[in-house]
Amino acid sequence: MMKFVEKLLAVHPYRLTLQFNTGEIRVTDLEPMLRAKGASAQSAYGRLLEPATFCRARLDPESRTVCWDGLAREIATDGTEQPAPLDTAQIKKAVSHGIPHLRTH
Repeated sequence: MMKFVEKLLAVHPYRLTLQFNTGEIRVTDLEPMLRAKGASAQSAYGRLLEPATFCRARLDPESRTVCWDGLAREIATDGTEQPAPLDTAQIKKAVSHGIPHLRTH
């Protein structure tokens, strides 16, 4: 069975309490990864170090990932750059590329 986030139960600075479709509940601590990636306060990861920004996390019902609106950029079909949500899939990708600090409890 593929595991995906079913509910975002709680958001505290740098920690997410997630319920998965298996019924499992886990607390994910993103602080070490954010500190490693957020050297620039202007980067999306640096902006997530602001508690108020981090606490705007939401669950995207389509992708079933946690995301933060407007922190990433994407190129639209007409070639213009526009704001896009930064999601946990992007964070997992960053972790898998040499930042092994994503912890779940």
